[in-house]
Amino acid sequence: MVGFLEADGCVSISKHKKYLNLIISVGQTKCKRPLDLYKKYFGGNIYSYKNINKNSKYKYAHKWSVSGKLALRAYYILKPYFYSQTKIIKNKVKLYEKYISTKGITNKGRPIINTPLKLL
Repeated sequence: MVGFLEADGCVSISKHKKYLNLIISVGQTKCKRPLDLYKKYFGGNIYSYKNINKNSKYKYAHKWSVSGKLALRAYYILKPYFYSQTKIIKNKVKLYEKYISTKGITNKGRPIINTPLKLL
């Protein structure tokens, strides 16, 4: 799952007015079945877009996206398996964690990762 995320995905921070949000997303054109696994294990949504490139052999593009605490949970589950750009991703996650700690956003004393990931 991490290899697919590193190849066709993105970990980013978005800013809207004074609010920050951590976002993890993966795009796919051939089929959305791999994205269904991300949704099953980490939550989030899958969006399908009609491909506007008339020369493309794929009619639709699909994107799985998760944000906020669910994205933070997904990061901590996948963290041991990341291979490339670990420092960049780690810095984005640290920035988001600092932001939520200063805003008083907590998980009521429970760890963010409170359910184990069951891989197939």
